[in-house]
Amino acid sequence: MWSFDAVPQAAGAARRAIHEVADHYHVTEEVREAMELCVSEAVTNAVLHGYRGRPGRVELEANRVDDGLCLYIRDDGGGVTPSVDTPGLGLGLPLMANLSERFEVRSRRGGGTEIVLHFPLP
Repeated sequence: MWSFDAVPQAAGAARRAIHEVADHYHVTEEVREAMELCVSEAVTNAVLHGYRGRPGRVELEANRVDDGLCLYIRDDGGGVTPSVDTPGLGLGLPLMANLSERFEVRSRRGGGTEIVLHFPLP
């Protein structure tokens, strides 16, 4: 498990961590790129929307499951709420849903969000 300060640079650090995970499990280049894009999008969402400039942490966890690899991105921010005053086009969640085999957004007890992404392994 990795933990990052909720700052813009966290997306790049999380992307590098997932690159190492992908190498470890010998995933295809297509799956590796999808994993990296989804993780950087999820971490960026936590930083921009969950914390909105407040200090915080973003956690990343990768677990092997029977039929693939599950990635968990967690924050203790404000949770997923509709907002018209935040940057972005609102395409991040649909993008993650399309790039992963399974996708789930969960509210965390006590506040925050958990994104669960499932990817196939060879």
